[in-house]
Amino acid sequence: MLILAINTAEAACDLALLRGETCLCERKEMLARGQDGRLPVLVQELFAEADLTLADLDRIAVVTGPGSFTGIRIGVAFARGLALSLDIPAVGLTSLEAGLPPEMIGPARAALAAQKRPPDRTWWTQELQQGLGVTEIAEVPEDSFDMRDLEIATPRALWAGIKALSLSPKDHKPSPAYARAPEIHTPKPKPQSST
Repeated sequence: MLILAINTAEAACDLALLRGETCLCERKEMLARGQDGRLPVLVQELFAEADLTLADLDRIAVVTGPGSFTGIRIGVAFARGLALSLDIPAVGLTSLEAGLPPEMIGPARAALAAQKRPPDRTWWTQELQQGLGVTEIAEVPEDSFDMRDLEIATPRALWAGIKALSLSPKDHKPSPAYARAPEIHTPKPKPQSST
């Protein structure tokens, strides 16, 4: 089974192309913005490097968050659109599921630093069993747990691709996993000048 794995939940485009559990090639490009323009180009480069075409693809795995609100939307929309156009399944994994290696199958509480600035330091956490989430993602204050009880997650497209091999697309839909509502700041109205 040929799988394209996508992770844009962070400030990067992280991609892997796998045949079963074997990684054919990987790409990771750090991007603060512009993932929407770079993602299709990097996918083309990945397939060219592997001497394959999109027609060879059997499944898509995408990291669904939490993470960058915009990055999550870009990755999920791209994965869903590509899967629809190729008539193949797409599978979603949370950043915490994609953040622990596939060989780590025992019970674990995965944690990923949430994107808030001090003094409001928080972590996204999820209980995993067999490498997959068995609880909803929670955002918890840093002082509410002992760091020694956690497995720090490092989301990777490669790990998402390996785990996606055995997942049902019906049970692991490629839908955004937001741990909190997006922080949107509307601009203040400009003062009216009196003339």
